[in-house]
Amino acid sequence: MRLAGWRRWWAAAWVAMALAIMVARPASASEAAVDQRLQAFYEMALWNDGRWPAYVRKWTRPIRVRIVGPMSDQYNDLVLSRLKVMAAIAKVEFTVLKPDDKGENFLVEFMDTTQLFAAGRSAGCVTYTGAGAELNNVRLALNLRMGFELRQCITHELMHAMGFMGHPHNLDSVLSYIQRRDDLTETDRFTLRVLYDPRLRPGSYQLPAMAVAREVIVDAMIADGAPEETRGFGQRYIKNLVTLTHELAQKGNLGVQYQLGVAYTYGQVVEKDEKAGFAWFKRVGESPWQKDWISTIAEGQFMLGYGFANGRGVTADLPEAIRWYKSSADRGHLIAQNNLGLAYRDGRGVDRDPAEAYKWLSLAADRKYTLAVNNLESLLPGLTSADVAEGKRRAGTWKPAQ
Repeated sequence: MRLAGWRRWWAAAWVAMALAIMVARPASASEAAVDQRLQAFYEMALWNDGRWPAYVRKWTRPIRVRIVGPMSDQYNDLVLSRLKVMAAIAKVEFTVLKPDDKGENFLVEFMDTTQLFAAGRSAGCVTYTGAGAELNNVRLALNLRMGFELRQCITHELMHAMGFMGHPHNLDSVLSYIQRRDDLTETDRFTLRVLYDPRLRPGSYQLPAMAVAREVIVDAMIADGAPEETRGFGQRYIKNLVTLTHELAQKGNLGVQYQLGVAYTYGQVVEKDEKAGFAWFKRVGESPWQKDWISTIAEGQFMLGYGFANGRGVTADLPEAIRWYKSSADRGHLIAQNNLGLAYRDGRGVDRDPAEAYKWLSLAADRKYTLAVNNLESLLPGLTSADVAEGKRRAGTWKPAQ
């Protein structure tokens, strides 16, 4: 999985950030060891290609694995032995299904190059995980034409499927293309242990996740025999990370800008400052339309609507909240669509319009957003048949903003 051209600028920024965090290494060998563990976690678990804010991703439910495809019998034991070790470290239960069984949430499919190209996929190995914080449906497409590299490919993709999206080439990890490991290294095992500590919650953004990871890492190192003084190490690393996060945000990285909006709004690692948080969201929400950043821009616009609706970081202004909710909803943001539907239902910040309420609630409900499903059900008894028909018509003609 080589970096595509559109990813290069972010890759360069990420590498610069990763290296800069390690500048001015502490003199203490123990503190340096904590920093190295933090850096490994950052590069392995909190990397992304820059199109959305990076956050913790992990399994929170049992894995049901099914292995299919040509020669799957030959590699079945290898896949399961690797996954068994990972699941044991992560303390995640897993069940093995037969090739003809259904109901898997972890599909391992062996394919050849011809099949991969015909399916419109990469000619290498690739893992599809979706964008959710709680992993619940992954698919590994493993290319049989990888030859002697297939063993490395299998373990590499299994690590991705467990929530590690990075490619830390400078680390001794199976995720590195340079090290070319075909089994889990000590770094891989330790970082799996950190990611699946209950204190690291799915969906946690970089700054709060790294602050929690520091606590998990020092506790694990002490449990493994490090001196008690280790508990205070890694603080300088987190401070450097905050500084460098601001530098990346100032250079225009929308994902980082959004994370700073969250951090300041809720006081995560930095001192709580709702006005500063709102200002970061404003930079994201007012950014020119960019295909690769569309979901992040929609998130920023939703938070602007939320800020105006609730007086968070700005004077409350319901019509202005509706304007931003509308922009976000037009880009497919489910909570914005739900909130917009409620606004039209109740006439808050906008004229009451039952058909428009139906439209927005149904759009979110159709994509299985539970709150919208419930709100739509409670709305229906008060609607006329004409309201429903018009709402369906409007929903049917809606298209995401481009």
